Amino acid sequence: MGYTLKLILTIVFLLFLIPSQGQETEEYSQVIVGGDTGSEFGNPKRFEKWNVTQKADYQGVFHFGFSEGESMLFLVVDRDSCYAFIKYGEFINGGRGFQWHSISLSKIRVDGNKFFSDQTQGEFVMYDWGTRKSTGLIVHNPWKRNVETGISEFGFFISKLDGWFNGRYPFTSYRILTENELYQMTSSNLRIMRNEIYARQGYKFNPDGEMDIYFRKQNWYKPRFDNVDHSLTEIEKKNVQTISKIEKLNNGL
Repeated sequence: MGYTLKLILTIVFLLFLIPSQGQETEEYSQVIVGGDTGSEFGNPKRFEKWNVTQKADYQGVFHFGFSEGESMLFLVVDRDSCYAFIKYGEFINGGRGFQWHSISLSKIRVDGNKFFSDQTQGEFVMYDWGTRKSTGLIVHNPWKRNVETGISEFGFFISKLDGWFNGRYPFTSYRILTENELYQMTSSNLRIMRNEIYARQGYKFNPDGEMDIYFRKQNWYKPRFDNVDHSLTEIEKKNVQTISKIEKLNNGL
């Protein structure tokens, strides 16, 4: 991810650090439900169902945790299927670098206000702070390493998916592509589209090669890694396969 996402994360972090006058301090803390740590900040009586007219309204980005324990859950409702992946970062090389990681959830299903996956389950809710309400997702078995077993965590709904990904084809990171929409594209554009998925993760292309020259002209591109396969989500992997297939057809292979 590039400059846009880092800027948004910084803004979100600052908003959670600086309380506004008259607002409760709990609003700027990690919201835990159950266990000793959640006795104050996650009072179950403050939760109510978050109902929507269609499940696609739940699509978006959910912010969990605080400071170094932060992570984002990206939920995609695509036609009759749902996809979800978690993005979290960690400092590397003794704190001199920062690397993003992705965890793709499997068998995602949204039924009413309930969220299901193989890794975690939960429900879409509204949390009442007393002065206002926040929408979000409460998960009953969080993926965090620093959250004790048997408690739940609330993640704030912070935005739709638009604007979180850089490049000419940002949707390739949050929407499943179809072959039909790719047939009319040129081989050159298809190649850029496919490699842009890797570029967003900081992949280093062959020095002075076509893709290296192209992406170094993009102000969001930061080449850092020789391999970014661990950072690709299932959506991105599927799209790489689909784009590659159409590229081969265009080249008569």
